[in-house]
Amino acid sequence: MRMFGVRQWFVALTVWLVFFFNIERVIHPVDITKYTYVFVVLVAIIILLIPNSQRIPLWLLTGVPSTLLILMQIWVEDPVLGVELPVSITEISSIVLTGLLARQMNRHLLEFEVATSKIAINYVGSHIADFDTEQNVMYRELKRARLYERPLSMLMIKFTPDSLNLQLPRLVQAYKDSLINQMAMVSVVKVLDNNLFDTDIIAQLKDTLVVLLPELASKDIEKVSQKIQDAVKRETGIDLRIGAANYPDNAATFERLLDLAKDELAFASQNALSGIDDDQLKDDSN
Repeated sequence: MRMFGVRQWFVALTVWLVFFFNIERVIHPVDITKYTYVFVVLVAIIILLIPNSQRIPLWLLTGVPSTLLILMQIWVEDPVLGVELPVSITEISSIVLTGLLARQMNRHLLEFEVATSKIAINYVGSHIADFDTEQNVMYRELKRARLYERPLSMLMIKFTPDSLNLQLPRLVQAYKDSLINQMAMVSVVKVLDNNLFDTDIIAQLKDTLVVLLPELASKDIEKVSQKIQDAVKRETGIDLRIGAANYPDNAATFERLLDLAKDELAFASQNALSGIDDDQLKDDSN
């Protein structure tokens, strides 16, 4: 039997909720308490909003609200046993069924997120190394620079959201920001790969790229940064903001290089938000 996809589970969950909220009209003897409607909605929302809800046992996701519902009914002195027992079973079953459908919907949405991320990477043709993975390599480069008394520069690169104009299908809108950011990130990395040396190291730190440039002196940072910005703008249409720090001119440790580059990036981003461009800063400094 063919497995349901995102659309099928979405339709199933929607049809069930529409039916449930009209159950008293469809089945006249059934008298659902108002609290049940609240718990059904809460269960659906919580399961759909928690990315890792698949790791939480279903009995916990549905058992806790079912127990709270029964306790609340007892507290307000609504009957739950006797002639009302079938109604109580219907209410608990409604919470469980809602949890089951929402859980399946959540699982397929997570698979969709993973798939779209892989598509973005495959489409651009680049893979971004994680900063935690590349950090040791960067440390070794800094030690080498110290040992041989050679310069080394670090760039922190971030793109401006306003320059991202990708149009996505409506199904993807819920993941628009994360998907566009990832696609933009791998696009920028591809351009960097084509414009930097093989010895340069590129890594992703959250929504920022960290680039380590061995042998790059302070006096050449501005020229290289401008070259990167121009190339990325020309090939992708994305505007970049760059913060930089240099060894040995600005810092002697890796952590200090990283902090200074972050500060410079924050300063460049703040100037961009204030409407001050790099040319204006140069004119003011002169």
